[in-house]
Amino acid sequence: METDNNALFEYKGWHIVRKIGSGSFGTVYEIAREDFGSQYKAALKVISIPQSEQDLSQVKKNIGKNDRSLEVYYKSVASEIVKEFEMMYKLKGFSNIVSYEDHEVRKHRDGIGWDIMIRMELLTPLDVYRKKHSMTREEVARLGIDICKALERCEKYGIVHRDIKPGNIFVSEQGDFKLGDFGIARTIEAHDEVLELSKKGTINYMAPEIFKGGKYDFRVDLYSLGIVLYRFLNRDTLPFLPLTSGEVTFGAIENAKQLRLSGEPLPRPCDDNTQLADVVLKACRYCPKDRYQSPGEMRKHLEMVLRGEIIDPRELVSEEKLICELPPINDDGGTVKIPLDDDEPGTSPPVIDDKENERTGEEFPEKQNDKAENENPSLFLGKRVVKTLLRVILVVIIAVVVFVIAIMIFAMFSSESDVSQQSQQAIIEDGTGISSTPEPDTTVEPEKSELELLIEQHNFVMAYKMIQDSTDNGENLDTEIQLFVKACQSEREFKRAVAAMNLLSENVLDNEAFYRETVKWFYEHDKVELVRQMMSDLRNHGAEGANLADVISSEYTDINTIEEDEKE
Repeated sequence: METDNNALFEYKGWHIVRKIGSGSFGTVYEIAREDFGSQYKAALKVISIPQSEQDLSQVKKNIGKNDRSLEVYYKSVASEIVKEFEMMYKLKGFSNIVSYEDHEVRKHRDGIGWDIMIRMELLTPLDVYRKKHSMTREEVARLGIDICKALERCEKYGIVHRDIKPGNIFVSEQGDFKLGDFGIARTIEAHDEVLELSKKGTINYMAPEIFKGGKYDFRVDLYSLGIVLYRFLNRDTLPFLPLTSGEVTFGAIENAKQLRLSGEPLPRPCDDNTQLADVVLKACRYCPKDRYQSPGEMRKHLEMVLRGEIIDPRELVSEEKLICELPPINDDGGTVKIPLDDDEPGTSPPVIDDKENERTGEEFPEKQNDKAENENPSLFLGKRVVKTLLRVILVVIIAVVVFVIAIMIFAMFSSESDVSQQSQQAIIEDGTGISSTPEPDTTVEPEKSELELLIEQHNFVMAYKMIQDSTDNGENLDTEIQLFVKACQSEREFKRAVAAMNLLSENVLDNEAFYRETVKWFYEHDKVELVRQMMSDLRNHGAEGANLADVISSEYTDINTIEEDEKE
């Protein structure tokens, strides 16, 4: 098997079976070896330094054409990558992080450069896994939980991954999700900056503070994970992109990118209207202070969602503003501006040169004004006096107009009051006490309660919380619970509907028709397990509940079979 730099090799007794794929940071192969009749498999990542002839040519231009200089430079790049292996070794053996086994560095036999080979456990890339497995709501939550566990271990060692995306997530044979590609990305990106090339990867999952060149911490990883989960809950579509099946235009991609990175709040993902979407949106908030403050906090909420528990809505609420103050200054002091034509992740945004703006005045016209003011201060003093007088005159005019309008309104209401008093006096003098003018219809539809409004708006989280609190206080909300469950039907909120029905009162016979209708709904959607849970809740409503549960269960064979199996 030949690598990308045409070097035939084996690796420590392992032979290459096939090429799995290639990405921004190298090529991955499946390798195997045999010992005493047993075959073992692993993955081998090969990173070549330089990565291409373009890489070599650019270094020659920036560093120098002397072979010795080039050799020293590439050796230093290889050395920095190897240093990252120390970090990978610390994470070895953790179930939700791709296991690093060993590595080897080889100098190119012909030409300048090095091959860095890393042996890791053989896993299925998430993108490949998704071609054969649809990401259900439960699986999306489990993916988030597993990656949060990996990030908890990273937090322990002070490691920020910075490049969480589907391409760096893998799936084991046991179905565990694992995070890979630690550290190497940072070294390669630093190398690209020396080459004056764009950074590798994609900005589709990048936190705004990284893109804008500001300071950041581990919360950027929670943001990127949130975008990954959002995509799986949004018909495999990133935020702000159209959900139509047609091809997405370049303009649409640029617009979506600009909206997200400029602080526009993300719309709810289209395939989930539960608290799972609330958790994802909290992870994706523009301001780091509004996101989860630790991977453990996010994992706790995802585990509650997976168990069907209700998260306190107050823990998911944010006072996020449209624009958040992010650190906008690069190390060199330039102000960062979001480009519209950058399609490479991690691309360094263009830096605006303050000196140039002083010359042109296009980006910062106030600098041009300051310069002119310094040259002719008396002229600018006169202008300021005129502006101040104009502002005072404008304020006086507005005050007079408001005063006149107030007098007119007062006069109008006084006139209406006099007419009303005259009418009443005329009725009294007539002696009948009956007005000849027909009274207006004062019939008003009863206002809907706050709970009914929440149900109409399909705000299931707050509605369920209110139902729960009210029934705990002894209130009978059977009518409202029935409205809640029927609203759940349109959104297929199965588990929340079961939870709400458990809060029905002991008036079993009054609600019999409702129980039967709901069982039919669950049964039509193959939710037999939830029907069984509902029957169990019904049996806790006294003897009448137990009898009704027996009658309903006898009408459905699947329910009986499950219950009989459990008894055995």
